[in-house]
Amino acid sequence: MVTNRREGYEVIQRATINRPNLAGAPYANPVFTVGAENSVNVINVAVQFYQGDDTDAAVASIVAARAYLTTDTDGLPGSRNPFTAATSTIAAGTNGKWQPDDTVAGVAQGYLISSASGAADLNLTDTGAASVKLVLVRPDGRISKSAIITWS
Repeated sequence: MVTNRREGYEVIQRATINRPNLAGAPYANPVFTVGAENSVNVINVAVQFYQGDDTDAAVASIVAARAYLTTDTDGLPGSRNPFTAATSTIAAGTNGKWQPDDTVAGVAQGYLISSASGAADLNLTDTGAASVKLVLVRPDGRISKSAIITWS
């Protein structure tokens, strides 16, 4: 902040914010792949993080993003637990890790942490007929959302 003493007002200078540098990229852009519901009511949702520098190259590092499920079409947080069945679960798939937020019971949110190749996937289970979106809060604060995930 710079003070202009002669005029008696303060001028706030713009600051450059250092964003996380993910393998040389300013952002990690996720691409979602929603699988089909299998015979035991599991839908796999895969996420691959790509560099945000227009190279279309996958991120070659671990990426952590806040994740939650919502029924809102714009991806805004909604119900604490948008699943329809009490036996619904979120679990890590074959890539990456899922760290649930267990500080609040019944909340379908946590951290999705990718593998070193920028890939992660979740196995979502619901025995009812839910329709939700997986939303990621990216390292730069923007949100990205999957296509609608629907159980029949």
